[in-house]
Amino acid sequence: MKLDNAKVISPVATKMFLDTDENGNILLTTKFCYNNYEHNILEPDYTQYIENNNIVRDIPNEEKTLKRIFNDGFRYIPNQKSFIMSNVDDMYDFLYSKDVSNLIKLKNT
Repeated sequence: MKLDNAKVISPVATKMFLDTDENGNILLTTKFCYNNYEHNILEPDYTQYIENNNIVRDIPNEEKTLKRIFNDGFRYIPNQKSFIMSNVDDMYDFLYSKDVSNLIKLKNT
């Protein structure tokens, strides 16, 4: 049985990685994951990766995730592989929101 043209159909999962840059800005790297396939959505070859692996994208949920990223205060900067948050008020709101502070507590236990 040949599976060359098989389609990957699964719900999208999202992995997010936080870091800081030398100026104290928060960087967010985001990967959309379909089964065992995951790729940074800001990589220039993201669309090609999806096509090459026959992945059926869950566009509504990807858009929902991106909307949340922008609503939290992150910005897209062309040619970067991470979203950036540089506004101090946005950083405070983001880092001390219930969702993130619970994640930080889990990491530190």
